[in-house]
Amino acid sequence: MKLSNTLSSEQVRTRSAIIGGGIILLSAVIKYFIPINDAGWSVNQASQICGSGLGALAVAWSSDAASVCRDVSMANNALTILIIVGGLIIVYGFIQK
Repeated sequence: MKLSNTLSSEQVRTRSAIIGGGIILLSAVIKYFIPINDAGWSVNQASQICGSGLGALAVAWSSDAASVCRDVSMANNALTILIIVGGLIIVYGFIQK
């Protein structure tokens, strides 16, 4: 009698979803808090500054500030989407189990 240590395709898909979702989620969360400029601001901090009154004044005063705030906003949105997608993939993996 031979014992098999191989996983079924369903088990592989479940583990892959959990691990892949975890990697996506973890990388997005880490990038959310890593400094993105020389001043040491993270995406979250830069997004808050751009959304404040000071940020609105800077955007009105300078086209460079408007471009930076637009880029920060896109990065913030992309990271938020990745966090949600990673979480949903993990949930999918656990549901398939």
